[in-house]
Amino acid sequence: MTRMSVKDGSTIGNFTHSGFVEPIGISIDLEGSIYVVDNGARTIFVFDSQGAPKSHIHRDNFELLGGVAISSDGKSLVVGDTSLYIIDISGNEKLQPDKEIKVNSSKGRFGAVVIDLEGNIIATDRKSVV
Repeated sequence: MTRMSVKDGSTIGNFTHSGFVEPIGISIDLEGSIYVVDNGARTIFVFDSQGAPKSHIHRDNFELLGGVAISSDGKSLVVGDTSLYIIDISGNEKLQPDKEIKVNSSKGRFGAVVIDLEGNIIATDRKSVV
């Protein structure tokens, strides 16, 4: 992972993790924790604001991890995969997915994920925006 200045694009710092296989998505919560989605490892790695490992979320049923977003209140993490997973990150020590959203009762492939200011999830899939 590389931290860069928005002003001039200069590199501020780097960090990595031995568990990284295919890091593909990244988001930051209100406290500065960094969430890195790794498709190859089927894992979401969680780091503190300086890049030190804090925890991770791994599920064998993660299939094609993509984007990741954090709600404006900092309580929910949404991860794009073959479904959308909503994970409670507000003091949830185990960080297990709480809810799975499937579109039209079939599995899609979700890439980019954002959460608007009203708490609505907007996600790209192979065919449209959900």
